[in-house]
Amino acid sequence: SFSYQFATLGTYYYWSTAVDQAGLITLRAVITVVDAQPQTLTVQATSNSFTAQSCVFPFIYNAVNYTTCITINDTQPWCSPSSFYTGQRLYCTPTTSVPSSSCNSSSSLNPSSCLQTVPSANVLEFLFTPCTVGSVTGISPSQGTAGTTITITGTGFSTIACENNILIGSSYNCPITSVSSTQLQCQIGVGSLLNAKTSQILQVTRDRQGYLNMDGRLSFLFQASISNISPNFGSILGGTQVTIIGDGFTPGDTRVIIAGSDYTSLATISYTRIVFITPTQMTYVNRNLTVTVAVGTNEAICLATSCTFQWSTIITPYIDSVSPSQTSGPTTLTLTGRSLTVGGGTASNTLVSINGNPCNITLMTNLNMSCQVGHIEAGNYTITGMINGVGSIISVARLTVNAILTSISPTTSGIYGGVLLNIAGSGFSSNMNNSRIMVGSNQCQLVQATTSQLVCTVPPRGSQSSVVNIVVISKGLTLPGSWSFVYNVSNTPNIASVNPTSGSVSQLLTINGINFISNQTSVFVGNIQCSINSISTTSITCTLGSSSAGLQPVRVYVAGAGNSNTDILFTYILQITSVTPAQGSYGGGQTIQVTGDGFNTTNLSVSVCNRSCQIVTVVSNTQISCVTPSATPSISDTLCSLTVNVGALARSVSFVYQANLTTTITNVSPTRGGTGGGTTLTINGTNFP
Repeated sequence: SFSYQFATLGTYYYWSTAVDQAGLITLRAVITVVDAQPQTLTVQATSNSFTAQSCVFPFIYNAVNYTTCITINDTQPWCSPSSFYTGQRLYCTPTTSVPSSSCNSSSSLNPSSCLQTVPSANVLEFLFTPCTVGSVTGISPSQGTAGTTITITGTGFSTIACENNILIGSSYNCPITSVSSTQLQCQIGVGSLLNAKTSQILQVTRDRQGYLNMDGRLSFLFQASISNISPNFGSILGGTQVTIIGDGFTPGDTRVIIAGSDYTSLATISYTRIVFITPTQMTYVNRNLTVTVAVGTNEAICLATSCTFQWSTIITPYIDSVSPSQTSGPTTLTLTGRSLTVGGGTASNTLVSINGNPCNITLMTNLNMSCQVGHIEAGNYTITGMINGVGSIISVARLTVNAILTSISPTTSGIYGGVLLNIAGSGFSSNMNNSRIMVGSNQCQLVQATTSQLVCTVPPRGSQSSVVNIVVISKGLTLPGSWSFVYNVSNTPNIASVNPTSGSVSQLLTINGINFISNQTSVFVGNIQCSINSISTTSITCTLGSSSAGLQPVRVYVAGAGNSNTDILFTYILQITSVTPAQGSYGGGQTIQVTGDGFNTTNLSVSVCNRSCQIVTVVSNTQISCVTPSATPSISDTLCSLTVNVGALARSVSFVYQANLTTTITNVSPTRGGTGGGTTLTINGTNFP
């Protein structure tokens, strides 16, 4: 499609190129642009697809014709929404106050000067007229940046500043600084949000009158501007954060260009600020390169002392060597280099890192610096650095980090394992997938890994005391060092029996065995802790918690000694204490709540009258819900079993399908209807709710 707006009156001719594939058809026409004509229109209010009702004038009430709101037979003014009053009244008094001009202006257009009249027969009619008391003949300048004062000449301007409004584009109201009847001045402010990509139409309005006549189509080109660029130089390795301060940088339309290269993708752009990190530059070094900011195709005006940037070898910092070149733990490093402070580097604005780990600077000169490094994962790394305001440090120094073991704790446990083994040292990988710990021939399951500590759960080891070696493997390499670990049967907790061997939540359980220690012992039945009531070295009494039904191993854990044997089993009994409601319709589809104990498992099913529930939801270990299945209808009640199965365990309670709760449909009339709807159906049956 194509559109064009004519700015002046006259006769215009147009023709097109060929519009068909054969190239035979062209379009030609004449357009005559004439003065706009006045129009009288009725005001309407709409909200989404709804149109507000309005008064109709004139309207007839009791055979009398009315052209305004009336108070007959009412306490407030009213009107009719139709030409003949039908009983519906619209009240004419607004429920909220009608807003007045913020300028308190009383002047308005006088259409009689153009031989036109304001509608009087209908108060809802409005006159749109080209008649105007003023016009705009010119603007100067036609382009400028924030801070530019625009002078607008014409006739009929108000000498009261607030009665004039200068609109640039669709939404920017230019702040007026001076007024006369033939001249207005306004100054563009910072952060105007004007788009410098294209020229903007400039229009003048008067309060309570509307737009003034324009002598042609007057426009103003807002120009983006740069007021400061900081810093103006940086490392040839890049990494310098450059900030451009200015105005008019419309995100999405703004580009940043240096030496012909587009850096927009590296930049964060707001209307008044652009920030980007410089990349490496080896071609245009030691040159003052112009920084160009373009909004669309229009370049921003440089208002700064200099709008340039230089990748400078003079201020580019270097790190040439490190001492010591190997480490196996926290240490102080001495880094030797060049130009470390010439560009403004200090200990506080310089960052040095090794494999992402900071090396905290304690001393810095132009040729060297000292820094303290902590635990680092073993490997060979290039030392990297950055000086804020200068950029990246060119570094060829490499540091080798070796892994070491310094201690293990504890060095002994019971034969069933379970204690946490802490391995201290340096150079470990913090990724647990990169490390492996062997206790004898069994792997110790890692639960935590940092560069200075590994924690794992000691595995079980046979039935007798034994001494085994601990081996740590990190990234496929076995760490040096020889460490022994003792499995001691004499301090191993051992369970001989439990009483009773089956039960449910809140029941007391007695455990008989050896090597139980007060305040250091925990009891678990399955994965649920059993709360200890009393303990001696050979006996424990605890209260069972709520657990899923079925066989569960009993385990005693003693701090420092680890786990007991787990071959003694306890059976959690499946229980049903209630069903709510306990009766329902033969049609099924009713949600019922079953309470009891032992439900928290995926191996669970519920049936009613040997038919599976449609939907089963485990709410908790003590509650489930299910949607009842349908059953064969009967004129009498049917008593069934509601059965919950958990594995091989099953429990049942009664459920009744009741005839008087069952809705039945005997017939529907009519049995067919049109596709357009609207047919009334009669449904007969029994027990409708």
